[in-house]
Amino acid sequence: MILLPVFTYLIYFVSATQFYMYELNNTNLFALKLGKALIIEDYHIILHEFNLNNLEAILKEYGKIVNTLDTFISSTNSIKGNKFEEYNSLVQVQTILKHKYEQAISMMENFENKKISKRSIEFLGSIIKDITGNLDQNDYDVIKSQLGQIRKANNILITDNNAQIKINSVFEQRINNLTEIAHKQAIEFHNVIKKAGLSLDSQKVINRRLHLHDVIFTLDNVRNQLNVIFESTQLAKLGIIHKALLQPREINFVLNILSNEGVKITSNIEAYEFLETKTVQNNHKIILLIKIPKFRHGNNTVIQIEPIPHQNKILNINKKYAIINDKETYLTNNYIALEDYFIVKANEIQNLSLARVDEVSDSSSVGA
Repeated sequence: MILLPVFTYLIYFVSATQFYMYELNNTNLFALKLGKALIIEDYHIILHEFNLNNLEAILKEYGKIVNTLDTFISSTNSIKGNKFEEYNSLVQVQTILKHKYEQAISMMENFENKKISKRSIEFLGSIIKDITGNLDQNDYDVIKSQLGQIRKANNILITDNNAQIKINSVFEQRINNLTEIAHKQAIEFHNVIKKAGLSLDSQKVINRRLHLHDVIFTLDNVRNQLNVIFESTQLAKLGIIHKALLQPREINFVLNILSNEGVKITSNIEAYEFLETKTVQNNHKIILLIKIPKFRHGNNTVIQIEPIPHQNKILNINKKYAIINDKETYLTNNYIALEDYFIVKANEIQNLSLARVDEVSDSSSVGA
């Protein structure tokens, strides 16, 4: 049996040139140097957690405002008399408010977990639904056991593998602020209606309309947040990150990590190309993960290997590409070309030092 170091010598020898022909077992190999290889061995993660219960609580407050306004308009319909213009102005605002409120309710219904899918996994009584269908065990571990630890560690945690896991609390804080505003607006509008009674006095109608315009403005903000969450989960299925998810602080976090990983980034748009996204629904929460590659240390080069018939024989190679460095050689069939780099995943490469040559190649006759 031919030992692997012979084949490994081929790979190391090629690294010094652009391409090379080499004879092995009376067969020829053509090797072409492609460029710098980066091996993903883990991920840094930015977590976005959206609590649907908080959003439902906000909409309940606006439901109170809608019902209070409905009751007032129904009660004043029979006594509007010569105050028709004032009455009609409130009806117009009511129509706008109800329309926006119903839109928000409809958007909220998109997140209802109507059934348990095949991609759902139960952890200690909680159902985790894999929305994007591409979560691995490490992702589940982060969601299942590390989320609480991250919050206790001031929203950032460094794992044993020196990977950073960070919670983006910007959206959470926005929802908390909207919850406070919605509760305050519901109380204020109730007091305005109660204080003014059934009066359609012009000034009192104006005060009601001013309050309602503030309510509509904030409700629009709620609808925008719901839209970002929904679009983010849908785009994540396509591997696309919503532009509203990463704020300047998070973008800088990504850029710093990629720079420390040895990746040269010339623009924010370029940085997005290196990111992956996954989404799950864990009971009443939607959790979106943005994953930043953590690359294996070392100067790696990727080489394409093609067998050439020689003396009626051709070497059948199970892997088309080799990744080489000063100490090790790997084989793979897959890579992703990003900018000036060739990206491979550690679980998709074969370490030649752990394999026999007959596991990666065999010779056969041409035309056999």
